[in-house]
Amino acid sequence: MSSDQPVLFIDLHGVLVNTPIIFEEYRRITIEHLMTHFGLNEISAKRRYDTAMEIWEKYAFDYLRDPTKEKVGSKFLEFLEFCDKIFPQTLYQDLKISADCTELRTRPFEFSVAQKVKALYPEVKDTLNRLIAHGYDMHVASSSHSSHIKGILKGNDIEEYFGNVFGFDTVAATKHTLKFYKKMLSKVNADPKTSIMIGNSMHEVIKPKKIGMLTIHINRERKVPLNIRKMANYSLMDIASLPIHLDTIQIVQ
Repeated sequence: MSSDQPVLFIDLHGVLVNTPIIFEEYRRITIEHLMTHFGLNEISAKRRYDTAMEIWEKYAFDYLRDPTKEKVGSKFLEFLEFCDKIFPQTLYQDLKISADCTELRTRPFEFSVAQKVKALYPEVKDTLNRLIAHGYDMHVASSSHSSHIKGILKGNDIEEYFGNVFGFDTVAATKHTLKFYKKMLSKVNADPKTSIMIGNSMHEVIKPKKIGMLTIHINRERKVPLNIRKMANYSLMDIASLPIHLDTIQIVQ
């Protein structure tokens, strides 16, 4: 990497890959898995998946919305591991697990599902090639588990572009917290003043700026208020013009 180039931390969902497609494909692949390994009919398999997801979401979102709950550190990771167990317990309740079906909803199973999902936005591959040609050091920063991130990157053939993958498990925090950004910077020895967070949520604008990072907001989903988007160095509809805009950002050493 050129010494005068900023370090790029790029969000996964909504920036590189289409989130609704991932949800749809996770559901389809897991339902097929239930039907193939356990002989369930399609209606029963869909019901199991949807019920398991509803229960998982209730536990996860109730926790994240509760201001009294820890959002960083070992207690947070313990809660997430608890959530991971809730999903398969519901999904496979009263089903006999055979020797050829040992992965289930464990991390290996999640990786194997994720790498089957094709959800890359059309301009992403070309843009990443241009960024690499410009000499940028790039890392993925997502609130998902690293096994999911790595599976999606592999399945969409873009893992080679990124040096590190930062998920909630690698930094023991989500992107709602300052710790996430501080920890990822520390892991690659990057200066916040010469680092850029590229994401699609307001947390990925507000939090990084608080520690001195530059930010670029990707507005594909049009869900972030205008006043927050204006806080970013740029707000773009997709990442196609990212190389051009990065060249105009003044980095203060």
